[in-house]
Amino acid sequence: ARTVQYTHDTAGNLTSVTDALGQTTTYSYDGEHRLTELRDAKGNSVRIAYNADGRVASLTNALSARTFAYDDEMQKTTVIDMVSGSESQRTVYYYDDRGRLTELERDDGLSRTIVWDDDDDPESVTDEAGRTTHYTFDGKSNVTSITDPLNRKVT
Repeated sequence: ARTVQYTHDTAGNLTSVTDALGQTTTYSYDGEHRLTELRDAKGNSVRIAYNADGRVASLTNALSARTFAYDDEMQKTTVIDMVSGSESQRTVYYYDDRGRLTELERDDGLSRTIVWDDDDDPESVTDEAGRTTHYTFDGKSNVTSITDPLNRKVT
């Protein structure tokens, strides 16, 4: 029988998982019990750093780094991706007062926007080319129709 083995430290943090093939992934934590590194059986790792507010500040591996910056109201998050040997790419995520994503803005100035209804369903999504798709929902948040940018409706 193939089994998966899980190991935890005295604080209850998952420290390793050994799969049925004997491949082990290890997990490391800081004093706040936040995941700081995971390393696979081949030695590949992802490191996670946090800012003073406990939010993820960066994710790094051997080939790339992703950094995060937040505004105080948590309505804007800036993500910068740096891939080894290439230029960085910045993406800014904007949120409304209810924490819903309203806009994703890329380095090249193009953006995608989302308009929400009062039930937290997306009424419309406008892509980077300015094409808008509209959605309608029933009272249980099930999609009842989609109207594409060419005004074709699917129900």
